[in-house]
Amino acid sequence: MKLQIYTTVFLIATLGGIAFAQTKADPYKPTNNNSTTQVAKPSQPAVIDHDDAPKNISTCLEVFSMPIEVAAAMQRENLSDADCYKRIVNQLGNESVQQEMLIVLRSRSGERSTSEAIVEEIYPTEYESTVLPTTLSLGADSGNESGADTNQGASPIHAPCMPIAFDTRNTGEILDIEPTLSPDAKYCNMRMMPEQVLLTAFNTYGEGVSETRMPTFETRRVNSAFTVAIGKPFLIGTMSRASGSKIDSDTSNKVSFAFITINLSH
Repeated sequence: MKLQIYTTVFLIATLGGIAFAQTKADPYKPTNNNSTTQVAKPSQPAVIDHDDAPKNISTCLEVFSMPIEVAAAMQRENLSDADCYKRIVNQLGNESVQQEMLIVLRSRSGERSTSEAIVEEIYPTEYESTVLPTTLSLGADSGNESGADTNQGASPIHAPCMPIAFDTRNTGEILDIEPTLSPDAKYCNMRMMPEQVLLTAFNTYGEGVSETRMPTFETRRVNSAFTVAIGKPFLIGTMSRASGSKIDSDTSNKVSFAFITINLSH
């Protein structure tokens, strides 16, 4: 009777162990014959959608000079800015059409940016001249007991003019812009001021020790605000030299057109 009980308990324990062994998951083997072991793959970098990436505004300023009759003829044809720009570029290399300026400046929308290629010119703005005493009195120690003036009738003595105040003028090329991109990124509202300042000469005033020199500057400047389409050349105006310019003696027969082209970059 005891043998039978022990045998029954042994069989139950054996069968339970076998069942537990069959139901226990093996982490190193597939759970079924059709499954395969999954191997972790390295993470891939996130793909950036360039349409949503921040956009930088690239502004290109170009200035071309040409004979006034050529410029007037193009204006009478009522050409678009893009066609006018294309015609001018096609005529580059001829003696009559020249490119005078090229500035490229990148910035973010709504922020002011400046490009400068300048030389600081420091010059005097005020002079002072000193007049020395015209007479000299000799006392007893010099042998003149009466103290009489021995230089009566002498000419006044002037000291050289000395500068007492100065100013600084930046000469060269300056481009100041403030672009604002439209929500659809097809247009740009632009505020800009391109400027060119050149030192051309010094003017002389007075004679002798009273001679003074003052500089002469020539300036070309446009200060404007407008809306321009992205990727299309836009005529902002003329930047011609003043009549009688010392830089170009033939400036009265020339016109300078200033174009900008705005593109977007990531």
